Amino acid sequence: MQLNALAETLLGESHRHDCIMLRYITSMKKFSSDRESAYKVLTSANTQQKEKKCCEEDWLKGDREGKQNEGITIKEEEISDLLRCLDAHKSMGLDGLHPRVLKELTDALAKPLSIIYMKSWLTGEVPMDWRVANVTPIYKKGKKEDPGNYRPVSLTSIPGKVMEQVILSAITSHIMGNQGIRPS
Repeated sequence: MQLNALAETLLGESHRHDCIMLRYITSMKKFSSDRESAYKVLTSANTQQKEKKCCEEDWLKGDREGKQNEGITIKEEEISDLLRCLDAHKSMGLDGLHPRVLKELTDALAKPLSIIYMKSWLTGEVPMDWRVANVTPIYKKGKKEDPGNYRPVSLTSIPGKVMEQVILSAITSHIMGNQGIRPS
């Protein structure tokens, strides 16, 4: 399935250009530390809104039949709030997207990310890049030869972290609304 078909299904054809913008923004990893270059890439995405083909969704394996993930709606405003709250001084993940870029492009990214997050929630599939982390052992104290004297620090994808916050919010809301977790 292509992202433009997904956008068309969820929002209608008028929002197909969001997919094109998302493709350019996610391919900006080499520009993530350079605001001017990132802006040029985003601007070029806006001029190509009429492009018919969009990026392939290689991470979606297909919809599952289960109904357990229905009942949640991931709103664009929620994604906007989470993106605006990103710490611009944190490190970027393996995908090369710097939090500052995501924070500054909140208005352009909120809708496409909300579509991706909703589809991910409904299918139970997560993009492979969001599941990969760069783990580095950081020395604490004691003998450097002892592996127990190191703590693991991992760098993960910022969009993946935002998705984690969305899921945490949904689970917390469900638990509070139902006075806990009950068997079905």
